Amino acid sequence: MKIRNTFAVLRQCHKSRKHPKGDKYMSKLDINDILGIPEEYNIVSKPKLAISDNIRKQVEKKSTTLQEVAESVGLKYENVTSVTSVHEYSIDTLLKVLHGLDMELVVRPKN
Repeated sequence: MKIRNTFAVLRQCHKSRKHPKGDKYMSKLDINDILGIPEEYNIVSKPKLAISDNIRKQVEKKSTTLQEVAESVGLKYENVTSVTSVHEYSIDTLLKVLHGLDMELVVRPKN
């Protein structure tokens, strides 16, 4: 029942918004609006999750451990796990972890 009420409120709010193409144009509801997901999730957390997943896959592929990666690049184990658990970490830590796993960071324009 609460979900149904939430959708009704969202629909009402959405209908009352002005759209650049005019009042007759009805754009689709954004799932982020419905679920209340903050924009920061898409900007920061989602990419960090992707980085973390790729690092974990490379650790498995190389048949190594995070402890071995930490030792090979002169980091504490806790610093390496901060990258794989999506906690706060510095770009320096990320680059060292990637180096230890024979990976690189590629920066490109968004599609």
